[in-house]
Amino acid sequence: MSFMHALKSATLGTVICLSGFFTFGAMAATITPVSSISGGAVVDLSGLATNTPLSTTEQAFQDAGLASLSVSSTPTSFSELYNSSTAFNAGRALFATDNGALIALDPGAGVDFAKPTFTFAFTSAIKEFGFRLADTSSSFSEPRISFLLGGNQVAQLDIPDIFNAQTFFGYSLDMPFDVVVLDTDIVSGNGVSGFDGIGVTQITRGAFMSVPSPLPAVPLPAAGVLLLTGLGALLLRKRLS
Repeated sequence: MSFMHALKSATLGTVICLSGFFTFGAMAATITPVSSISGGAVVDLSGLATNTPLSTTEQAFQDAGLASLSVSSTPTSFSELYNSSTAFNAGRALFATDNGALIALDPGAGVDFAKPTFTFAFTSAIKEFGFRLADTSSSFSEPRISFLLGGNQVAQLDIPDIFNAQTFFGYSLDMPFDVVVLDTDIVSGNGVSGFDGIGVTQITRGAFMSVPSPLPAVPLPAAGVLLLTGLGALLLRKRLS
């Protein structure tokens, strides 16, 4: 095989590998609902301070494999009580204040009608994630959940109106992800959907997995190195003569 043919083959091989790698990042994953998640961890909310702003890196989050848990919210001028009768006994849950602070509330505490978007960033990639929603009224708005890997979205799902916080929402993907974004309300201005205080609890992740690193660059064939060295020597000799 000639040097140029070998170099062309190696270059084509690199292009093919890189193309496949980037295609992986752009593919849409298949989402499968699951009733439970095994082999992972649940975020323990019991030790969190309540009714006060929380850090995005609380120890309880780190213990469950979260690098951070942050929230943003759409400000409103309304508020109501998070109580067990309308929240279907969801227990302690995470909410957002009007100014976008993350807080933990027990049933009976007051909460703004904020429409939070929760972002769960994990320390490593997973393939399963689950949660329950805690609502301050008798019905939910329409949440949207997005799954990302390395900043690229791999899947997205709109969840229909939900009327029972006893429901566990578990999802298994056929591709890994390391960030989950839960927008608790993608509808606005139509009654409850526009003005609903929604929290999240029983946050559960699947087992961590290994994600293949990008393939290393294909080395230049040895014959090519020798040829380039020889060409350099000839050019130097020509300049000196």
